[in-house]
Amino acid sequence: MDLAQKVKMIEALELDIGEKKNLLLVAAGQKPNCILEIRYCLKDYLKDDTFYLNPYFLTDILQKIDQTGLRYEQGHTNIKETRGKHRVYGLENLKIETKLVYIGSQAATLRDILNNPEPKHPRWHESFGRLMGFPETAIQAFCYNKEDLTQESTFSLLIKNPYDRSLDILRFLNFKTSKSNHQEEIKHAKRQHDTIKLLSPKIYEKVIRWEETMQEGQPPTEEIKKFLYTSAN
Repeated sequence: MDLAQKVKMIEALELDIGEKKNLLLVAAGQKPNCILEIRYCLKDYLKDDTFYLNPYFLTDILQKIDQTGLRYEQGHTNIKETRGKHRVYGLENLKIETKLVYIGSQAATLRDILNNPEPKHPRWHESFGRLMGFPETAIQAFCYNKEDLTQESTFSLLIKNPYDRSLDILRFLNFKTSKSNHQEEIKHAKRQHDTIKLLSPKIYEKVIRWEETMQEGQPPTEEIKKFLYTSAN
């Protein structure tokens, strides 16, 4: 299966847009590994206040990932509280059963690190950051020199400025940058931004419009109803 075919298959997967973005970056060789959080928020699988994962849906997703040639390892299942104030099916404060799936050539190592019950010491974050393909300068700052980290989080900045198109590159930044190497580390996000924009305008458009769809007070779209986003990435 060539890259164009992989792009089409990933675009059609019933996953959150952040998961599609990361999956495509792994397929394109721009990210070594990623984590998928698979959920199934359809009313038939809503019991009491929890959306349970349809096992047939999970099997279908995994089979399609396998067809792309990407390696994966299954992780554990969680019950997560939804965030935000959107009402879905007339209910609030819903819980969602999610399945973690690790993707990439080092998927098993990534799974084992995430399942490690030890406290998250610097060496843990160092290993995790490298598996996720973060720049070494950002990893070192986060683990050993937090005074060098930029202060305002990217997520906070984007939520405050959802219509600022000059910030679009930051929507592909999933680590904290360092003050001393900020510009070089932003180039990492730009490469991912440019890759998604070139390979899948459909995924790209949804990534850069994500915050707009989640502004408080707006009714949830059908896509949000189905997946109940809990993170921008």
